[in-house]
Amino acid sequence: MSMNAFPVKELEGESPNWLELPTDITTNILQRLSTIDIVTSACQVCPLWWNICKDPLMWRTVDMTSCAGSHIQRLRLEECNEISDKGFIECVMKLSKLEELKITYNEQLSSHSIAVVARCCLHLKSLEYGRNVDDKYVEADINDEMSSS
Repeated sequence: MSMNAFPVKELEGESPNWLELPTDITTNILQRLSTIDIVTSACQVCPLWWNICKDPLMWRTVDMTSCAGSHIQRLRLEECNEISDKGFIECVMKLSKLEELKITYNEQLSSHSIAVVARCCLHLKSLEYGRNVDDKYVEADINDEMSSS
């Protein structure tokens, strides 16, 4: 690569203006950050980054393995059919501060998983649970679900 390929201001020691990057490149960079970094820092940098961080495409994968997930108070899982009972239970057992949980359109979780939520999340104030039944969304009666397990 020739020296002429670099912008003059970069060669002079000036920092590049990150806001001049194309949006797709900025998005790619932000997607490489941890979930915690995105929600606690990156979204607060500027309006452009805020808008990128709000885009649902940024949230196709939420990796919370390296954070203190036990402090989560509200969790919403929608159309997450890849979540198994085993994985859900392992996660929920670490969410002792959980106050609100909403699960929709998940056909993999059993009533046993919901019962674990009731036992492990002592601060739980709100629990919404619904399933797809014959292509129709049906809210499950949590009391019936838990009594049958």
